Amino acid sequence: MKVPAAVSKDQTGDLSFEVIDPFGFTIQIVQYEPDSRTALGKGKHMPATRIATHIDHLGILINDKAVAAQYYGDIFGFPGEGDNSKRRIGEGTDRFELGFERKAQTVDRFHVKNHICLSVPDVPAITAMLQAKPAASKFREIETHVLENGKHVAELYDPDGNRVELMEPPKA
Repeated sequence: MKVPAAVSKDQTGDLSFEVIDPFGFTIQIVQYEPDSRTALGKGKHMPATRIATHIDHLGILINDKAVAAQYYGDIFGFPGEGDNSKRRIGEGTDRFELGFERKAQTVDRFHVKNHICLSVPDVPAITAMLQAKPAASKFREIETHVLENGKHVAELYDPDGNRVELMEPPKA
């Protein structure tokens, strides 16, 4: 892995550098500094009307399970769960998913596997609220389903075909 010889402050005042994973994704490593613009603005620019306050996970499409396991597990130390497609970041609930494509890797499949998942308290209510917005008629229909564990999930697609997933947090 290529890493810079020295780490410097970025435009916001945080320490950061970037690496490219074996699949071509840019990963930015950031150390948030207490006097950075990021820290000074934390929580000050989030409207109360937002539909989510937490990213549940990110999903990225890769094509080699063994390479992904070595890179994200051995190099970064993110342990794999289940079939190694889920990677936990630290001790909390933060994670990302590695999508192992079983179909031809076309642009439209990247849009499905590469996604952001937002944690929302009530997927059916948020879905109804989003569908009621006038702009909703311009976009593809929101797809909803219920997982085996009872959590509701909705899938939306932006104008470029990128998927945004809405998922309820684990039931207490």
